[in-house]
Amino acid sequence: MKLNVSDARTPDVKGHHIFSQANIRGISGYSSSNALSFGNKPLDSIAKSTGQTRRQVHQAATNVQSAANRRWAAEGITPTLSDHFGVARDALQAMGLSRADANVLSYMRLRQLNKVGIDDLMATRVWGD
Repeated sequence: MKLNVSDARTPDVKGHHIFSQANIRGISGYSSSNALSFGNKPLDSIAKSTGQTRRQVHQAATNVQSAANRRWAAEGITPTLSDHFGVARDALQAMGLSRADANVLSYMRLRQLNKVGIDDLMATRVWGD
């Protein structure tokens, strides 16, 4: 089973957020209560179909986000929301989405953030800052 665009829900549910909450928390206009995320039920479905646990599926996405944050920190880069787009897409693919669905969901989340006044070029934080 693969995750689909229709599996992403708002408001905030436990599971995996499309853009890392740790990076954008604290930015004016951001609220985790209206964030697109995959809840535990779709994560359980993909875990079952791949012989993994929900935690392993979620961790696959978190690993992609974490690697980007380590790279940004090592290179002294302050990432923008646009930088997070590619990371979000790659993290969703690591969870089992097709590249096309990962692109659509990442774009939907980016536009959702734009609607609340968070610009694509707005600087975000790196994990651990």
